[in-house]
Amino acid sequence: MNSDTIVTVSIAISFVLFITLAIFIINKMSWWEGVKRLLLIM
Repeated sequence: MNSDTIVTVSIAISFVLFITLAIFIINKMSWWEGVKRLLLIM
């Protein structure tokens, strides 16, 4: 394994982690908005 491959792999892994985290945060936020709406309706 040369250094270029290691750099490419680490960039790909960080990119995937970043996207996963972003999706998780968006889901959490929309979930929280739903909870707030339910509380407002009640």
